[in-house]
Amino acid sequence: MDGGDPTTPPRFSCEQCEGEMYPEYYKGIHGQEYKLSDVL
Repeated sequence: MDGGDPTTPPRFSCEQCEGEMYPEYYKGIHGQEYKLSDVL
């Protein structure tokens, strides 16, 4: 589901409900940090 855009946090599709999932915290390879609170 993740398109590989470095300006947006990674997304995954839930296998049970097919909803979108985001990591609580993720640091990208270019040093960009993503927090779940930024998405919500």
